[in-house]
Amino acid sequence: MQSPRVMVLQPPSPPYKNVSRDWQGGFGVAAESKRSCYGHDSSLNAFPCSALLYSLGALEEAGAEVQFVDGQVEQLDQGSILSRIRDFEPHLLAAAISLPSLEGDLQLLDSIKRAFPAVGIAATGTVVKVLHREVLLRSKGVDMAVSGDPEVVLPHLSRELQAGRHGFEGVPGVATRWHPADSAEPQGSALGDFAHGPKIPWHLLPMSRYYSTALGRPRPSATLMSSRGCPYPCSYYCPYPIGFGARMLLRDPRLVGDELQCLCRDYGRELILFRDQVFTFSREHSAAVCEEILSRGLSFTWFCETRLDRVDSDLLKLMKRAGCFAVHYGLESGDPDLLASVAKPGVDLGMAAASVRATKEAGLRAHLHVILGLPDENETSLVHTAKAIRALKPHTVNITWATPFPGTRFWDDAEREGLFLDPVRDYACLSGKRMVVRTRCLGPEALRAARRHWVRAIDGPLPLWFARGAARRTVAGMRRLLHTAARRSA
Repeated sequence: MQSPRVMVLQPPSPPYKNVSRDWQGGFGVAAESKRSCYGHDSSLNAFPCSALLYSLGALEEAGAEVQFVDGQVEQLDQGSILSRIRDFEPHLLAAAISLPSLEGDLQLLDSIKRAFPAVGIAATGTVVKVLHREVLLRSKGVDMAVSGDPEVVLPHLSRELQAGRHGFEGVPGVATRWHPADSAEPQGSALGDFAHGPKIPWHLLPMSRYYSTALGRPRPSATLMSSRGCPYPCSYYCPYPIGFGARMLLRDPRLVGDELQCLCRDYGRELILFRDQVFTFSREHSAAVCEEILSRGLSFTWFCETRLDRVDSDLLKLMKRAGCFAVHYGLESGDPDLLASVAKPGVDLGMAAASVRATKEAGLRAHLHVILGLPDENETSLVHTAKAIRALKPHTVNITWATPFPGTRFWDDAEREGLFLDPVRDYACLSGKRMVVRTRCLGPEALRAARRHWVRAIDGPLPLWFARGAARRTVAGMRRLLHTAARRSA
């Protein structure tokens, strides 16, 4: 019996957008572009969705013939995508779609369906987990909306194809276009074993195209996870539990070591981004991953994200010896009341100060994420956050607009209380880069003024560390443009 052919697609960014599909728990973020066609600007880093990477391995283990097409890093337009499909002739095409690019992603899938009506098209991604009915109702091309974890669902769909069944209504974690308005939720289908599999088949990826400018010059890079999930109560606004689950799944450190060894020695990766939602959730586990790196003599640099209450001095020093150069922390607010109630329950400013200090003493860069405009944000909390960041003195800060994502309680409150600035829901605006809600007591003008004040008040008119970070990002962007031009001329 012929093995089913499955194409896994990371769609190119739609016209006038550059999408980072793995951020915001898999909902994605988007920045504006002058590009008028599908593709992705060469000056920006592009990484594959984490869930797609492990789905590729699961499909191979299920016996499918798999092809991965990364329309973003390969900068493919619509015609190039259609050409790839024509050459491979897949039975099933699984595509990751994102919230801020939802319209453009669905339009691309509709055009694929018109060109290849016999190909089954499955939409996957965090947005589909929450809005599977809307995806099916808005699209004429999507046959199946994968509301379960794709690492589990896609192999099941592949086996159905191999058995000659094409209805898919009974597959757990799948809603179909034949019953898009069915009131019953699709059966759950969550990844249970992350410790031992699936493995990422790097040979299916265009590895020579993945570069990161996080350290200045473009360096060969890759992403992977040593753990998955986020069980913390920040889920009021945080999309991580929706995209990756609220249960922590730890990968076998030896398997992580094998993957890293393959990336470094077979593919020459110099920079690794751990996409764990809480890298140091288990001190024992994260230390074991570091020991694997050291015991194998692997030489690469990496960075990760974790919580301020899940690190200590000895662990940070071990991470530094293992090649870590930066740790990203979610502070979200410097107001004690807002921090304790919604922004980061379990973390206080004293703890934040100790963790940032320990990070810098270990020789690591401390990066803080802060959110502007949570529902209870007020003039006092704005001042407290500016003072807190100035006192903490992290190396870099990322300021994000508070964004209600579908499936969170923040979304429900914003709708019920009329906090949205636009009564018509425009998913393209839900990227964290644009203000979409007011607070319960502050309007948009006050929030815009607060953002300007945060940037200025962090440590004077333009703090030295902030200026250095801005200069580094500018130089890195120029280097990446030159690097891309050199590759094209070669």
